[in-house]
Amino acid sequence: MFMKRLLLFVIVVISFFGCKKTEGDGGVASVRGHVFVIDFKDDFATKPDTMIASEEDIYIVYGSNEIISDKSTTNETGEYGFDYLRKGNYSIIAYSKIPESDVDTSIVKRIKITDKKATVQVENIYLYKAKTGYATITGRLFVKDYNTSMVPKTPVDNYYSGGEDVYLQKDGSSNVLKKEKTSYDGTYVFNRLSRGTYKIYAYSKDTVSLAGGNGNDFSSVPVPSVITCIIDSIGQQKILKDLVIIK
Repeated sequence: MFMKRLLLFVIVVISFFGCKKTEGDGGVASVRGHVFVIDFKDDFATKPDTMIASEEDIYIVYGSNEIISDKSTTNETGEYGFDYLRKGNYSIIAYSKIPESDVDTSIVKRIKITDKKATVQVENIYLYKAKTGYATITGRLFVKDYNTSMVPKTPVDNYYSGGEDVYLQKDGSSNVLKKEKTSYDGTYVFNRLSRGTYKIYAYSKDTVSLAGGNGNDFSSVPVPSVITCIIDSIGQQKILKDLVIIK
């Protein structure tokens, strides 16, 4: 009789510990949070933009595990989530740049789920990024081929030009952020841009410094033909009017 009771006790103990639920999936609790990007443009000296971080990968680690357990990606509002979790301790991880360097570092938020039906809100995550963004500027470069009297030549001499250098600067800065060559149809694209005012330009012959009637060409000193563009929302797709240069 004693042996039967001892055996029953051992079975109950084994069942109790064997069925003990640890951190991980299989529950009904959830985790929610938002991610923002502190975006340093140019040389880190300008005032950074703080933006909603869309399409950022966020990771979760269950309990004391040393490996990533699951991954979520932020939506257009910067929100991420993990569902079907049990009670326990979790780590939320995102990867950021160290300001003024290109070195990656991890940002960790530790949370605890104490109610099996809880939705736990994680403290906002702020990521430092260097020269990144989510907006795009697209345009085309058009060439006007003039003679010395500033009268256009035949229509075939006015064309969208490939292989031309187009430059991008942040307004108020002397640094060139990007340089792109136009494609065969004159198209150029600048992507991964943050909010702000930009100057897009290409170099043109000087249409002011004409030599008069002595038959000389335009000034040999090129001048920029400039378009100013404002990016004021995350993920904005800006299509510009033609950027026109004189050749």
